[in-house]
Amino acid sequence: MRLSVPVALLLFSVMLSADPLRVIYMAQAGYDPRDVEQRGREFTEETGIEVTLRFEEYEDIYDLVTGRTGEGDAFDVVLLDNIWTADFVDRGILDPVPDDLRRSVEAGVIAPIYSANMYKGELWGVPFLANFQMLYTNMDLLRRAGFDRPPDTLEEMRHMAAVAREKGVIEYPIFDSLRSEEVLVCELVWLSGAFGNTWDPSRDKLILDRPENRMALEYLLDLKHEGLLNPYSLNAGEMFSAEVFTWGDALFTSNWTFLIGRLEEAAGSGSGAPVFDFTVSTLPYSDSLGASATVSGFQGLAVMKSSTRKDEAWRFISYLSSPEFQRRYLHEFPVWRQVWSEPETRMRDPYFDAKRVQVRGAKVRPVHPRYQEISTIIRKWVYSALEEDVSVRDAFRFIQSEIEELGL
Repeated sequence: MRLSVPVALLLFSVMLSADPLRVIYMAQAGYDPRDVEQRGREFTEETGIEVTLRFEEYEDIYDLVTGRTGEGDAFDVVLLDNIWTADFVDRGILDPVPDDLRRSVEAGVIAPIYSANMYKGELWGVPFLANFQMLYTNMDLLRRAGFDRPPDTLEEMRHMAAVAREKGVIEYPIFDSLRSEEVLVCELVWLSGAFGNTWDPSRDKLILDRPENRMALEYLLDLKHEGLLNPYSLNAGEMFSAEVFTWGDALFTSNWTFLIGRLEEAAGSGSGAPVFDFTVSTLPYSDSLGASATVSGFQGLAVMKSSTRKDEAWRFISYLSSPEFQRRYLHEFPVWRQVWSEPETRMRDPYFDAKRVQVRGAKVRPVHPRYQEISTIIRKWVYSALEEDVSVRDAFRFIQSEIEELGL
């Protein structure tokens, strides 16, 4: 039997709609995968469009999306970290955000957040996660050391940590994420920002051999030499550092905002983790600077150019990234200004004002299509300096030399 063209097209459309939208997101810092899955189910109930969500470790998503694993065309919607935007665009992987959706984003989100996924004048991802680092303080330990508020400056944090160690409150007061992965670059960005550095993406030449970067690395080494930094920090990522703090084994740590939700969940879960008083505040800064800095981990949701269901993909992105979703989970900082102004936001999030101050001090990592190579160079030599295989001065001299060899 021969089918008419309209009937054939209808059957083809039905066949296409039977395939679920394929979405990849990270299974660590950020919104809890269970909450994203719930939103996916709600989208399906409202639209009839099935969604398959895949959660991977952050470090693996880049390889999956760029096709290094042979799965580059396996997704419709992908996580877009700000450091990947230039790379993905130059590879021709992404479609730009449609004009009507872009206008909505620009009207409802502050520029420092949405511009993280801009490149060559186009917006490539809809803001979803306004991720940045803050300071977490175990107030029970801090009071035992004789202090009643978290530190404002790096100098105060170092002093408080030293007193806590001297009094036997805790052997290693500071725990951080310093393993030789992207998190180490993030640490360098916010800490050098605390000394006044700006990793300006508009500069024609990338200059990393700078005094602020050297001061940041020297500060970490001083903490290590004085016994204030837990030596296991050099092998730790964000998730392990979060566990250490959750179990009461650190006085201070810096981490992404996801840790707030983890701490609140642990306090009421009966997991066996100790219940203690903690607070979240802006990251400390050098007392000669006078302003807190953090590192931008801003992430968006983007559509693959290879997707055959782009309209549905953008529809899902709009649904998942909506103010409605973000006001449910205020342990993460909402990207939409309308949520900021709602009275319930401050009622439910005691750290909202601190987050709002912190987000405006976000420093970006270099914006470049070859960022992965840049990051690898930075991590290699900064970690070597932390291991004391090379001096701080030589580490940044080698970083600058190798970056210039790339022609950057």
